[in-house]
Amino acid sequence: MDSKGMAPAHLKEIDWDKFDIATATQEQIDAIEKPAGEFLKTLTKAEYFAGVIERSMLGYPVQTPEDIFNDPQLAARNFWVTLPHPELGREITYPGPAALFTQGSFTPRCRAPRIGEHNLEIYGGELGLRHEDLTILKQAGVI
Repeated sequence: MDSKGMAPAHLKEIDWDKFDIATATQEQIDAIEKPAGEFLKTLTKAEYFAGVIERSMLGYPVQTPEDIFNDPQLAARNFWVTLPHPELGREITYPGPAALFTQGSFTPRCRAPRIGEHNLEIYGGELGLRHEDLTILKQAGVI
């Protein structure tokens, strides 16, 4: 930025070591975002992320579900758990623990519940609702 706080004509002229996003004006941000956005459009997600790592920057590409499922880091730490789904007659892959611990762990042990599968157990058992209450809630479309 120049002495008046204006963005220079070229991004190469910005002293990035002194640049402070917290004090930048909207005009300065706009001057940076347009050429930066045009440049980023030319990169693949892998190229972008490789550049982020190389430069020790904070950044991560937006991921699709397919990207996440094929992420080599998640595969390397055995994140995905495959469990049988008897009703479908096949196996389903579920996400595993979000963090690894030296003691104890969380790993899914059964398939995800079907919609309403545990209604009686939760509403009747845990919450103590009577059968009549459940009937009214079901007729009203609440459950």
